Amino acid sequence: MNRCKAFLESLKPGASAAALIHRPENIRWLTGYTGEGCAFIGMDAQVIITDFRYTEQAGRQAPECACLRTEAGLPERAHVKALCEKHGVKKLFVETDYLIYDDYHALEAFLPGIELVPLGGVPQTLRMIKDASEIECIRRAAAISCKAFENLLNNQEVNYKIPAGLPEGTPISHKTGEVDDTENDTAIIYTPYGDYIFCILSTNLTDTGSAVDHIREITAMVYDWFTRPVIEVDSETLLPLDTASSESGETS
Repeated sequence: MNRCKAFLESLKPGASAAALIHRPENIRWLTGYTGEGCAFIGMDAQVIITDFRYTEQAGRQAPECACLRTEAGLPERAHVKALCEKHGVKKLFVETDYLIYDDYHALEAFLPGIELVPLGGVPQTLRMIKDASEIECIRRAAAISCKAFENLLNNQEVNYKIPAGLPEGTPISHKTGEVDDTENDTAIIYTPYGDYIFCILSTNLTDTGSAVDHIREITAMVYDWFTRPVIEVDSETLLPLDTASSESGETS
């Protein structure tokens, strides 16, 4: 997706100004291009400058941009100079917070008569507000991350704490933590009556074996409570079936 228009509207460079972008994440955000090189962005010119390895990629990812290829005797700054001369650029915004000192001064020396101006993080500021396509990418990335993390939790190999307190075969996703005086376990436990999250943290232990036994016992108690049949007394009260029967005077 090409966002150069929004960038230029925010920058307000004027007809005789352009921007030279080197920061990879800004190039990608502005043009869609993810390879190496830089982007020359002006009112009437949007150009990717790169080497032979990325020209096809630039054409595919940034079809709205022209592509100029660097080669021996024709470095990046030579293309920048030619573009500035062609489009009458007298002021060039550059990423002084990204270019190293030597590259900045080499560019300055190669562009006599052109004022180099700090860009000042304008693309980064614009990137803070996500559009629909970016939000969708974030959602997809989050879904992939969640699936990967769930896979890790489902294949946990340290199973002597919470899992040992559950009936055999109970589905569980969990993550443990243990050091010399600490025994922790956090789990998502799946039951026919609904799933629940259960966490036990214990530290400063003098007897880790006893702590593990307690973790198993508490796990069993909580599981029993969550999976006992219940009866709805009213809209705000659920009671275990045996308790409800006892309170109503019924016998089984």
